[in-house]
Amino acid sequence: MSVTIEIAGTDRTSLLYIDSISIYDTINARVTASFTLREVLYDSVGSSVRNYHVPESADVIIYDGSTKVFAGRVNSVAEKVISGAVLESQVDCVDYSAIADNYLINASYSGPYMGDTIIDIVNDYMTSESLTTTYVESGTAISKATFNYQPFSEVLEIFTTYSGFGWKIDFDKNLLFQAKGTRYSPVFIGMAVGGEGSSISATTTTNFRNFRKTNTKSQYRNRQWIRGAKAAEDEVTESFIGDGIRTVFYLMKPVAVMSTISSGGSEKTYGVYGSDTGKDWYYQENSNQIIQDDSGLTLTSSDTLEVTYQGYGNIIAMVQDLEEIALNGLREEILDDRLISSQEEAELRAEGLIRRFGKIRNIVEFDTEESGIQSGDRMGIELDDLTAMDTGGLSQFR
Repeated sequence: MSVTIEIAGTDRTSLLYIDSISIYDTINARVTASFTLREVLYDSVGSSVRNYHVPESADVIIYDGSTKVFAGRVNSVAEKVISGAVLESQVDCVDYSAIADNYLINASYSGPYMGDTIIDIVNDYMTSESLTTTYVESGTAISKATFNYQPFSEVLEIFTTYSGFGWKIDFDKNLLFQAKGTRYSPVFIGMAVGGEGSSISATTTTNFRNFRKTNTKSQYRNRQWIRGAKAAEDEVTESFIGDGIRTVFYLMKPVAVMSTISSGGSEKTYGVYGSDTGKDWYYQENSNQIIQDDSGLTLTSSDTLEVTYQGYGNIIAMVQDLEEIALNGLREEILDDRLISSQEEAELRAEGLIRRFGKIRNIVEFDTEESGIQSGDRMGIELDDLTAMDTGGLSQFR
């Protein structure tokens, strides 16, 4: 492996302690890199030679030959002097996806698609970062998206949950928002290209070992429920018969909007309890009590009180995959999120989770020295003892 490392645009390979490099790449997480630099501070007669300190937040690019295997920024540097004459710097880096953490979004956008909103945010907030948006796909249609000082990374995570897409900022500062497995791996694992793999443009390699394949139901579900915030439901009318005693009546649900209160065929006046006076009846928002004024005549068994109102109820949405249920049996999950404020939003969230977790996953693991492979890549695999397969996306690469 011929490794080259650039820091802030300058080749610093001569300072690199080669066995110290570690790059960890996991899907739905940041690519991280760490390495150690060692620099002799003094020559044999004690004169100062040089004293290089890694700049904070400097750009770092690591090459394996001509292949870029990492690009990002310095996250932390720990320095110490060893043997009295060598400056050792332990450098930890994170890929360019961390750029999205640095910008707070406080604006409303009208879509019409998630991808349009992402591009608008980049143009409004992040022109200095030189990000390209060529690989931002449309995603799910949205009518409006409002953000209240939320990090751009949080905005992207919200959109990936609804759309089932993935996102990252790659080593060339391309912002990707697209279906998982869109990018094909440059490597095909197997003894020969054939079956499904024959349509994949990749170099076939046998440079792998410790191959294992399992399947898992971790996070699998085929029916997804969403329970969101409270919202006004459809208008209903409830009736109560008097008993000559009661002056307080209890509705089935807390009041969101009061429409009419009537008794004996005629409408009655009503107001807000504790603030209005001189009314026949009183109510409070988010309370299920209907209270008669002290001056009113108590209702008898011949009197019927009718209350028409909109009550509060939790937003509930359910999305299911009937084919998966028939194949694997029912497996339900529920997500509580009080920030979901509309039925449409709840249904989109449920659809996104079914897209993401609605299939039993095949997990393929192997060790390789091939370079250029990234998490999220779509990779063809064909071995003599396994049928040809086309992975939906690599989850981890180290």
